[in-house]
Amino acid sequence: MYSESFTTTWPILKNRNERQLNEALRFNKYLLVEGEVKDYKLEKINGQYFESFRINNVEFSYSDYVLKKGFHQTAGRKGPINANGQFLRISYISQEGENLILRIETVVR
Repeated sequence: MYSESFTTTWPILKNRNERQLNEALRFNKYLLVEGEVKDYKLEKINGQYFESFRINNVEFSYSDYVLKKGFHQTAGRKGPINANGQFLRISYISQEGENLILRIETVVR
């Protein structure tokens, strides 16, 4: 069984240009999903990394090379998500059909 203690592994939002995302965190206007990483996939296409996975029924996908708001550092560039079975808590918002990651926390066992 997992502990209820989590540690933030990735303080995501440092860029002031991501004001909407920073405000979502500040005012607790985000969604939360917690569980094991499933369907993890890291692909390298033409030298660019693309990463996707789901936790419960919430899907996430991003690339190091596609500029978008929120977290987008793949394991290919030393990002924290790298395998099925990782137990994570992710704070996110849904925007224009995409789930944008605001914060990633890992379980402390």
